[in-house]
Amino acid sequence: MRRTNIIQLLVIFLLTISCADRHPEAQEKATSHPQAVEIQASDQPKLSPAGGETKNYIPGEILVKFRDGTTDQTKKAIQKEVHLETIRIVSKPNLYLMRILDGSPVEGVMERLAIFKEVQYAEPNYIRTIQ
Repeated sequence: MRRTNIIQLLVIFLLTISCADRHPEAQEKATSHPQAVEIQASDQPKLSPAGGETKNYIPGEILVKFRDGTTDQTKKAIQKEVHLETIRIVSKPNLYLMRILDGSPVEGVMERLAIFKEVQYAEPNYIRTIQ
């Protein structure tokens, strides 16, 4: 029993040392250049638009939440009118990840979707980073 306690303490000690052994410069580099990880998958994420300005969402993609009771036919009609196509259903039955087909900016598509009473909300496909 005593031997296993010693081994456990040794393992904890080694893990603590390995985590604490990082140099501040390495931690600074890791946080100044975080890698992008998207929550909602995309075939080819674009991290910055043509202007070079980095956005915290994927240009050309939008998340749309429809109100309960919205029929599939109504959803398709809204998609067609706003020039969207479904990439995938994020959560059934009402949250969709969609691609903007006409090249409109995400903000403009969000405004156009806001006029439909069947749309509960629309937001960009945000990119989350690991720091």
